[in-house]
Amino acid sequence: MEEIKINLNGSNSDNISEARIFFTGKDSIFSDKVQFGKSLVNFKDAKINGYQVLDEGNNYLWVSYQLAGTANLTDKLDADLNYAKIDGKYLTNKKENSDDKLRVGVAVRNHWVDSVHTYRIPGLATSNKGTLLATPGFTVVFRTF
Repeated sequence: MEEIKINLNGSNSDNISEARIFFTGKDSIFSDKVQFGKSLVNFKDAKINGYQVLDEGNNYLWVSYQLAGTANLTDKLDADLNYAKIDGKYLTNKKENSDDKLRVGVAVRNHWVDSVHTYRIPGLATSNKGTLLATPGFTVVFRTF
């Protein structure tokens, strides 16, 4: 595979500072170990050039967005494949359009903040006025050495 072109499928590009594509081969679980090409910062022509040998059968590629500091938390994000160039041939996406856009999210707590391995907030809700609420209890997992 030599080239991939994506589109934001109606997502507001102001919410995104960069996009990356990761390759996980036959593994359907996300990993950021193998990035295809360079990070994308110009979304007008969202084409990424790179080189990736594909396995026979299904291969998994992931689009990852780095959110802009001014991302609107009420917006949703999406991505579609316009085409992938494989062995000089342009292959298009056969995915049917669906309403599977993802909400913009923000990390409330990050891994290893205050020496804590994992935080878990059991529930989020939106008030009638649109305020995001987290339930009061949460689980904290400390790693001991």
